[in-house]
Amino acid sequence: MAVIHLTDRHTKDRGIFEKNLESVSSYVFVNNSAVVDQFEISLTIGDSYTNMFPAREEIFGNIPEEGVLIRPKTAMLFTTAEVLNLPHNIFGVIFPKGSMFIRYAIMIPTTKIDPGFHDNLYIFVQNMGSKPYRIKRGDVIASVSFFSTDSTPSEIRKTQKPSHKGRMPRLRDSILSVLRRIAERTWELLVAMIGGGIVLTIIQKVWG
Repeated sequence: MAVIHLTDRHTKDRGIFEKNLESVSSYVFVNNSAVVDQFEISLTIGDSYTNMFPAREEIFGNIPEEGVLIRPKTAMLFTTAEVLNLPHNIFGVIFPKGSMFIRYAIMIPTTKIDPGFHDNLYIFVQNMGSKPYRIKRGDVIASVSFFSTDSTPSEIRKTQKPSHKGRMPRLRDSILSVLRRIAERTWELLVAMIGGGIVLTIIQKVWG
């Protein structure tokens, strides 16, 4: 089993991908927005997220322009902007970025992508730290590398996550999104007020 050298083994041409599904020189299909390195593809935050579990298609909401705040000891599930399609003889592994945990205590579990998968991905993000962390669309959150299998099955079931691309936001989703933003703003204001009060108290004691 070897790591796929993506420079020669990825394509954005659907015809080339389909033609080589079972070939020893099969390709990983990626959409135009994907940033492909020699041995990995960067995964970035897409348009949708949920903080309600178990996650279902209908509870995903749109990420606002200012992003979403993950509070300490909480988790969210995000979609990626990247769309992948794997052939029959390649599987993928999603790896977290080490700097995310070292700097911000943001944990992202390692996840396998089955051969035949076709869709954008779900990324589970957990804040293990003591400070809120803001995530915005386009943020690089993880990477994915690919490995060859020992054999190539002639038939394989295509898998994908539940799709919600293109759905119109429901009234309930819109209301929840507004309430989340209000709660985030309130939290930030409260933290600022507490911090300001502590600083003022210290100044009064020093100069009292």
